[in-house]
Amino acid sequence: MSYFNFQIFLISFGIIFLAELGDKTQLMVITLAAKEKSSFKIGLATSIGISLVVIIGIIIGFFLNLFIPNFWIKLAGIIIFLIFGIYTLIMVKKNDENLDEKQENDELISKKSRFNISNTFLFALSSIFIMEFGDKTQLMTISLTANYSLPIEVGLGAILALSSLCFLGAYLGELISKKVKKRWIDIAGGTLFIIVGIIMVFEMIFTL
Repeated sequence: MSYFNFQIFLISFGIIFLAELGDKTQLMVITLAAKEKSSFKIGLATSIGISLVVIIGIIIGFFLNLFIPNFWIKLAGIIIFLIFGIYTLIMVKKNDENLDEKQENDELISKKSRFNISNTFLFALSSIFIMEFGDKTQLMTISLTANYSLPIEVGLGAILALSSLCFLGAYLGELISKKVKKRWIDIAGGTLFIIVGIIMVFEMIFTL
C-alpha cells in the first residue's frame, strides 16, 4: 500500500515557490490584476493556466522515467538545477547593481494593457500558459517527476506553490490599481508587453 509522500510534496512546493517568487510570471499577474481590479478573477485564471503547464510537465516527466535510464535523468536534473541556481544568483547580483525598487515597481505595473481584451479571464489564463510553457517551472516539474517518480506529490506541490503566488500577485495588483492612475498602468502595461514579446522571440530563436 502506497502513501502520500509529504517530503517530496514539500520539496516540490519549496523549490517551485522560491524559483517563481518575483519572477516574470508573478509580475504578469500583478499587472493583470492592476488593470482589471479583480484579484480573485485574475488569481483563479492564472492559477488554472499555470496548473495546465504543470500537468503537462508531470506527464512528460513520468514518461521520461519509463523510457530513459534513471542515471541520465538524474544527471539532467542536476544540470538543470545548477544552471537555474547560478542564473538566479547572477540575476540577484545584477538587480542589486542596476535596479532600485522604483524601477522594479514600474515593471510590475507594466504587462497587460497592450491588448484590450473583453474576456479578461481567458486572456489571463492563456497569457500565463504561453509564458510558462517550456519555461523553467515546467522544466523543473519534469525533472522532479522524472527523478522521484511521484507525479501526484510533485504536481500538487508545484500547483499549490504557483497558485499561492498567483493569488498573492493578484492581490498586490489590486492594491496597486487603487494607488496608481489607470493611464500610467496602461502605459506601463503596454511597454512591458512589448518587452516580454521580444524576450519570447529570442527564447524561441535560441531553442531552435
